[in-house]
Order: sequence, then structure tokens, then C-alpha cells
Amino acid sequence: HSGPPAPPSSTVAHAGQGAVMSWNEATQVALASDDCPSLVWQNLTALESSLAFVSGDKVIYKATTPGSPPPVRVPSTGSQRISQVKLVMWHGDPVLLITSTSGLEAWRVVQGMRLLSLYQMQDSSEAGYVRLDGVCSIPGKEVVCAGSALGDVLVVDFGSMGSGRLLHSLKGHTEAVGALDATETWLLSGDSSGQVTGWELDPRQDLERGGGFRREVLRPGDGFPCTAVRARDKLAFAAFSTGHIRIFDMGAVAQVVEIAAHSRCISALDVHPTRPFFLTAGEDTFINVWEIPDMRAGMASRVDLRFSTRADDMLLTGAQFSKDDRDSIIYAAYDFDFLVILDPSR
Repeated sequence: HSGPPAPPSSTVAHAGQGAVMSWNEATQVALASDDCPSLVWQNLTALESSLAFVSGDKVIYKATTPGSPPPVRVPSTGSQRISQVKLVMWHGDPVLLITSTSGLEAWRVVQGMRLLSLYQMQDSSEAGYVRLDGVCSIPGKEVVCAGSALGDVLVVDFGSMGSGRLLHSLKGHTEAVGALDATETWLLSGDSSGQVTGWELDPRQDLERGGGFRREVLRPGDGFPCTAVRARDKLAFAAFSTGHIRIFDMGAVAQVVEIAAHSRCISALDVHPTRPFFLTAGEDTFINVWEIPDMRAGMASRVDLRFSTRADDMLLTGAQFSKDDRDSIIYAAYDFDFLVILDPSR
């Protein structure tokens, strides 16, 4: 980067309604020199007291509790390029969902790594398989969703832990779908043109038996990629390579907020599981924590910046709230042999 980027509108937690928090107690978590994070958007996933990220042709899984065992290295099937990894809870056990040029894999993270299932999308025009990018699970459903390089959103049955049966191939994008997230009632997808689509799940239908989705285009593409999406209740959060965050009311199919959040591409987005916060990390080296707008208060257009910090000289590739009771922020950077955990100081 040439010169320091301009800081956001505030570099500290500032006053306003809601809880004010600061994350100023930093701890480095050392990594092996060959386990550094890859240059992949949204390259960090957290679940309870563990995390995972892509490193070259493998995934690194690590517990974050003191005295935890060393990281576990999970190879992709074959020597293929890994696109994304997502940690989810499945029947009480953590499971790694991995997308790559070879397909979609699910690995159980207990008593050693074990490949549970593999789904591959055959390329009809040439030999090989279609690259899969974004990945998520749908809460309360035994299905996994993956975005393809052709613009399809695949809904795959992993309920029997080994079937890998395709339930749906949702057609709503024409560019690669690299961003996915879901609630119990909405699936959210974003592609490399910047299109953001919401898929409402029909509660009267059983997805495992071929139930349907209702598609709503929340934002058409404009040529600038959507780098990450997150869903919470009926709100959809989308990050873009332009540095913008856009928030949508999926029920009303309307954009309610737009923020010029970063001066460069946003590489990570996360929503706090219980508190009214979401965070962003960008290639401008800033990590920002924002307050989720209160839709009931008629203040949907107001979003307060609660905290901001700068990771000097680091190309940020991932940032997450810890999914435990510590309320920490964890971030990763390309080619750095450590992660950083920011603990809150209230």
C-alpha cells in the first residue's frame, strides 16, 4: 500500500445508545511457518472455542483454549485449491465444511479427522469438476449449501453423513457465488458481480424431500464483487470490494443502510451471535465494530461505529467474533505466522 489509509470516522468506541465496548487486550497465537493463512476472502471461521482457516492446499483447525493441543491439518481431497472453510455444529460435534476445485467436503472434528462426505459437481463442457466457492449450513436442517463458479447455489443433503445427495440447484446468479450464509428461514448469496440474493425457505415444505425456495434479488450486480454476506433474523449484511457495507431488510426486500466502511476492499464480515454488533475487516488494515441498527426504533438509517483498530502492515484475510462467552475478536492476515485475539475491556 502506498501511504497510510484514511482512518474511519472514529477510532474508538463512541457514545450513543447501547453497550459501549473496547477490544484493546491483544494476544498473539503462534502458527507454524508453513501454516500461514492464504489470500482468500473471509478466511477465518470460529465456533465456540475453536477456529479454522485455509492455508494453501490444507485447512488448519485449532482450539483457542489455554493448554489446547497443537493445530490439526486437514488436507483437501487431492491436491486442489481450497476456496473456503466453514465450522458448523452437527449433532453436537464440530464439522468442517470445505469447498475447493474438487468439490464440497465435510470433516468431523472429534477423535481425529474423518471425511464424512464428498459432493462433486461434474463439468459438462470439459473434463473435471466445477469449482465450488461459498459454503454454509442451514440451521435446523441437515443440508449444506455451496456456491459454484457457474452461478448455481447447490443444496446438498448431508443428513445421512455420507450421502452427498443433491437436493436443489438454485438458479439465480450468472457469476461465481463466493458468499453464502443462512438463517432458519432465509438463505443469502452474493456473487462476483456484486449481486445479492435472498432465498426464502418455505416452512411448509421439507428441504430434504425437495421443498422449494422463493428467490428475491436484494441488489443487482454492478461489476464489483460481493466479498461476504451474513444473515441475522430478517437482516442481510453484505460486504463489497469497494469498501461498502449494505444492509437489507429481507422481508421487505429493501436496502435500509449503506456504509462507506473501508477505503479498500472488505475481506471479512461477521455478526455477533447475541449482541447487537457486526464487524468488518478490510485491506486498508482496519478492523471496525458497528452497532446493528434497531429496525423497531425507526433509526434504521443510523449505524454507529463502536470500535476501530488498525493492524499495521497486515493484509487482513479474516476476522470473527469468538463464538464463546469471551466476546473476543480474532483476526488473520495473509502470510503471517500468527493470529491475533483481541479481548474486550469493558
